[in-house]
Amino acid sequence: MTSIDILLPHKEMMTDSNRGAIATVVSELVLNSASPEMFSVFGVPLSNPIKGIDYRPISFYRKWLYGGNLGMAHAYLRSLKSENRNPDLIEVHGRAQVAALIARRRPDLKVVLYLHNDPRHMKGSKTPAERSALLASLAGIFCVSEFIKTCFCEALNQDAVATEKIFIIPNGVARRLTSQPCKQKQVLIAGRMVPEKGILEACRAAASVLPDAPDWTLHVIGGRRFLSEPPSAYEKQVCDAIASLGSQAVHHGFIPYDEVRAHQERAAICIVPSLWEEPAGLTVIEALSAGAALITTNRGGIPETATGRAIIVDITAHLTDSTKLSEIFATQLRSLIIDEAKRTALQQKAWKDYPFCSKIMSTKADKVRISVLED
Repeated sequence: MTSIDILLPHKEMMTDSNRGAIATVVSELVLNSASPEMFSVFGVPLSNPIKGIDYRPISFYRKWLYGGNLGMAHAYLRSLKSENRNPDLIEVHGRAQVAALIARRRPDLKVVLYLHNDPRHMKGSKTPAERSALLASLAGIFCVSEFIKTCFCEALNQDAVATEKIFIIPNGVARRLTSQPCKQKQVLIAGRMVPEKGILEACRAAASVLPDAPDWTLHVIGGRRFLSEPPSAYEKQVCDAIASLGSQAVHHGFIPYDEVRAHQERAAICIVPSLWEEPAGLTVIEALSAGAALITTNRGGIPETATGRAIIVDITAHLTDSTKLSEIFATQLRSLIIDEAKRTALQQKAWKDYPFCSKIMSTKADKVRISVLED
């Protein structure tokens, strides 16, 4: 039987309560594969990893010297040697320097890098020379969007870019409902509480619109990281921004993933106000899977999934103007609250035109892995 090892970044926790975006994608890739038994997922020790996955905890090796990700990579390499294991494929998620190290230390094995973020801002792939070296040493580069592929290929030799080693595997999200949900008059803003996600600007927009729509409520979900912890200064700003709404707004902080999905399924309107170059926008796909009327931005890979299914606002000229951004979001939110026909049409588009299910993602990933193994 084919054996594939998947390595998570050291900060990713593959649990139902605390999984981040990469752990979520990996769990969907494995659980929806035609052969889930061929995967072993390696990550930090956990007490309750997601069921149905062969999760193998590895402790850091000399973290004080190598750091978290390389410390885990060295520990993984040591485990291969001690157990005399030779997996058919090693799939490193999100960490270029880890993929490079393993490929260098084990040139006898096929190693691929699965990119969830812009490689130009990653250790081990920031420069064209580093990315060219990755292309030469790895068996494949998997990208979650055309945008990420473009980032990887920037300033590379065109002969190298033309290689068949670079693949696009769009993210997918399992749709939990079998029929279009009846929506409540709720606006949902969910995401990590960091400035580049635009949560503050969207909350200020909601605070300016909802006093004129007293039968609507606002729900804000997220934390700085995927765990419960004291609010950051930014989160306090978010709370202050919606304080004037009183009981019309609820700030939930961090909550488990399944609860977030339930809120998306209830919300009539979701806002994903990313200001940074979003690699693929998992929250965008989740909102569409829940049949919500979606307001989002034209940043990064978002248009690849949202075009024709959501309101996409062009914020390129206003990235440093927080007031203007809030005004833009407020205009679009007000239009959806006032115009029920427009809101319903977007909900129907999201529900009826949904080609992003996790099964499709996993099936494509399986085919790509087979092509790499057969090369």
